[in-house]
Amino acid sequence: MLPFVLAAEAGTLELSDRVGADVRAGTGIQGSAYDASDLASARVTMSERRWNISAGYSPSFSLSGGDHLPATGYVLQAENVGASWHDRRLTLSLVETGSYGWQTTAGLVPQPGVLTQAQPIQGLPANLTTIQVVTLGSSAGVAYRPSRRWTLGVSLGESIFGGAREVDRTVAPLTAGLYGAASASFAMSRVDSAFMRITGYRSWTHSGPCLVPNATTPNAPGVLATCAPDSYLGAAYIGEQHRFSQHSTGNADVGFAIAESRLLSGDPYTTGVYPVADVGYIMDFGARAARVSLRFDLQLAPIVDQRTGAVEYAARGTGTARWLLPSRTTLAWAVGALQSLGGAEESPGSVLYTSGTVEVPMGKFFALSAMASYFLEDQEGGPTTTSVAVFVGATVHTLPVRFQL
Repeated sequence: MLPFVLAAEAGTLELSDRVGADVRAGTGIQGSAYDASDLASARVTMSERRWNISAGYSPSFSLSGGDHLPATGYVLQAENVGASWHDRRLTLSLVETGSYGWQTTAGLVPQPGVLTQAQPIQGLPANLTTIQVVTLGSSAGVAYRPSRRWTLGVSLGESIFGGAREVDRTVAPLTAGLYGAASASFAMSRVDSAFMRITGYRSWTHSGPCLVPNATTPNAPGVLATCAPDSYLGAAYIGEQHRFSQHSTGNADVGFAIAESRLLSGDPYTTGVYPVADVGYIMDFGARAARVSLRFDLQLAPIVDQRTGAVEYAARGTGTARWLLPSRTTLAWAVGALQSLGGAEESPGSVLYTSGTVEVPMGKFFALSAMASYFLEDQEGGPTTTSVAVFVGATVHTLPVRFQL
């Protein structure tokens, strides 16, 4: 949805519906597979001088089939609610998200991201299939500016992701997490700011079939029949943000992280200490009718693998580029790579993906779109996973409907 600024006590309603189909091929697919889908979306936003509330609902229906699967109809319902309040020194924010329904695991390939956050990278299950998935997320944040130079921030959140049923958790285990962060930033000049941040994450996974390749523990050497990974991660960073120009900003920070993890309840935790680093660059320039937006991120840190719930130390890089042409055609491209360096439980592995999209407006209320994506994952001791997909579709949408409260 496009950002907007409204007068006090105003509201906006936006509606859209996208119909399309894709063809997929890859590991575990004999021949090819297809998805025919319809995604409706509704978002309402209400604003006042100091507060903003938005809510969205996105039900979708899809018919999947192919040589490897019987035709499967499914509905994925996603909801999100966000609220913020601010004055001259204080900003409060709250975001709630959730989704539930059937999902094709091949559809988890990352799409072009946005400038507001780094692009995530996660592996795909080796067995590409259709499963029932549940996701829940909550986050709350506070930002306080005691002076023109200082900004202090605290955020807390929780998340749940994975298979909704026991049979689904043999492909995507149900993993829950709690996280928190505290930060302090000091503006040294109009273009340079120094900052420090401390982060913490607690993760635990529902007990089920062990998806970690060649998993072993000190008490039970060999491949485990079941796993229930849980972990604690904490990190501290110091760094600097620099504004190169009116249209470009970069940041770099370094620090150390500590991780404690285990595969089964009752096993001793394995402790690791890791150097961490984060480098990012954002550029947004051009005329309003012909704009280019870029974001690149490089990270080195321990992460929790969403496929297994285990901790691994990894280097990752991602990039997103968007072009708005004078014809109002939008082009977007994403690329990412992750090289895990192994961990106490997992073997080293590699992930590479790329995807591109194009959207061509055919009037005020109608647009055609197409997307192509490629994904490759290879892990020592495990199978190589690949996925190739091509999507074409059409979107019907309303212009923002503004109303007074």
